[in-house]
Amino acid sequence: MKIQTLLVLLCLVSALGVLGACGDSDEGSGDAANNTANNTANNGTPDGQPEGFDVVISANVVEGDAPLTVQFSSEVVGGTVRLFSWNFGDGGSAVESDPEHTFEVDGSYIVTLLAIDEVSGETATDSLSITVGNAAPPGGRTWEGSYTGDGSDLRGYSSVTGDLTIQSEDITTLDDLSALTNVGGLIRISQNDALTNIDGLSSLTRVGGFLEIVFNPLITNVDGLSSLTRANDININSNDALTNVDGLSGITSVNGFVNISNNPLLENINGLAGLRRTGENLFINDNDILEDIDALSSLTSIGRNLSVTDNPALTNVDGLSSLTLVEDTVFINDNRQMCQESVDNLVERLNMSADPPTIDDITGNDGPCP
Repeated sequence: MKIQTLLVLLCLVSALGVLGACGDSDEGSGDAANNTANNTANNGTPDGQPEGFDVVISANVVEGDAPLTVQFSSEVVGGTVRLFSWNFGDGGSAVESDPEHTFEVDGSYIVTLLAIDEVSGETATDSLSITVGNAAPPGGRTWEGSYTGDGSDLRGYSSVTGDLTIQSEDITTLDDLSALTNVGGLIRISQNDALTNIDGLSSLTRVGGFLEIVFNPLITNVDGLSSLTRANDININSNDALTNVDGLSGITSVNGFVNISNNPLLENINGLAGLRRTGENLFINDNDILEDIDALSSLTSIGRNLSVTDNPALTNVDGLSSLTLVEDTVFINDNRQMCQESVDNLVERLNMSADPPTIDDITGNDGPCP
């Protein structure tokens, strides 16, 4: 989110009398800001701040003729909201958690929600595009239900309400999906022997279910996902030529699992540098030349299991330096070049949590330590 947008939203909330005034502030406000800054400097987060505070918005319809009435919903992760502030992009606003709004005039509108945590004052935002009437681009239509095929039938469609499965022996690109921004269910891109890239997904921002890219022998990257900010689960598995996952850079939180496994030419996972939490498992397994997982330095919590196994070139798990919570079981084993001391340091830190995980297997890490 751009800083300018956040400042504008904060000013809007200020106008409602909830926050202090934007711009000039009294001495007390300055003291509060200084206290928050000091707490952040000393502890990494303000006192009482929840880990991974986030908000996700959805709508029952995203396009249609005017007047278009839309029911919006919000889902809060990692905190309790003190204030909701909606900006509908047409001059309208609301402070409920799940408002209804009617767009009277044709146009394209960016709807934005600002949420403020009641304990820490931390903010989170999400946005959604609504298209009304003649502003809809030619072919900007919604595919009702699920789709399985090579994607050619979806040319010009901006959303799919169900699942999307792309599976074909013949397609080389996904250019027919270039207008697609939203998929309500899962996306599965699987067993496409001639597919060389997924750049056709460059407009995709949201996936309601899991994102699965598996058994595509020729794709070397997932750069086509650079606009993606929401997916419930991510499974990048068994892609023989894949070298990086940089296209996942917009992902900061998933409610389900992340699995990056069995990609023999994967050099790094730098695309996960923004990931702060997973609601379920994190699997980094069987990647033959992956040497480090330093990109995971922002990750603080894993909702179920952590598995880092059978990565023969991986030398340490120092990249998990911010991880303080694994809610179920830890497996870090059979990484032949890994320093066992690095694993022991991580386990020691996890065991200091209020509810330490089960340590199932941390053997077979036989590499030298610096």
